[in-house]
Order: sequence, then structure tokens, then C-alpha cells
Amino acid sequence: MPIEEEEIELIRVQVAQQLGWTQLVFSGNGLLVGRPPGKKIIRRVPSYANDIQAAWEITEHLVVKGIWFKIENKPLIGQVRNYYVEIGDGKFGKAQANHVRAPLAICLAFQEFSKRHRIETGDFKA
Repeated sequence: MPIEEEEIELIRVQVAQQLGWTQLVFSGNGLLVGRPPGKKIIRRVPSYANDIQAAWEITEHLVVKGIWFKIENKPLIGQVRNYYVEIGDGKFGKAQANHVRAPLAICLAFQEFSKRHRIETGDFKA
């Protein structure tokens, strides 16, 4: 089932919050802005679900915390390729997601892993 643009924007907000962004708000011109983790200045929130460079920041955040990350590109149907992402550690197991867009697959797996971690610890500031 395809993910609608409104859902993608919600995923962007949720991922930013899980990464530690605060004071998130849509500016007058429609840009999502907030305070990055540990910063006092307001900045534009990266488009984690649409931009592979921004999504890769998630993987770097995880690896620094000792959480492993795996991404594969697998055939789905015919010429369509699907990105399969796994995120995990020894304590909380692994989370999996797949999507035809790599950044979105990364975000979906990150959300699932964050949910598991939060259930066990009360938050995700991993």
C-alpha cells in the first residue's frame, strides 16, 4: 500500500523527534523548522524520508550508539527494486522495513526500532 505525502511528512516529524529535535513547527512559508539536538539555533529539519543524505544521518546516529544497520536492494516485481533495512542490537532485537524508496525504508525501520526501545526503556535517546 503506498504511503501518502501527508504520512511521509508525519514520519519526518516523528523521526526528527526521535533523533532529539525539539520545538518543531511549520514556518509561515511551510518549512519544518526546530532546534537540532544540543543546539540553540532554529534550523530547517532535514527531509529524512525523502533525502538519502538526510536518512543516512540516522544510520550514523545508530552506529555511534552501537546499534547495527543493514540495507539491501532486492528485486520486488519485474524491474522494480525494493530496499530492505534492518536495524538492531543484542538487547532489543531487530526492526525491519522495506520500501521502494531507500530513505523511507530507513525511516520506517528506525521508527520500529525506536518503538521497541522506548517500550523497554521509556525513551529513545539511544
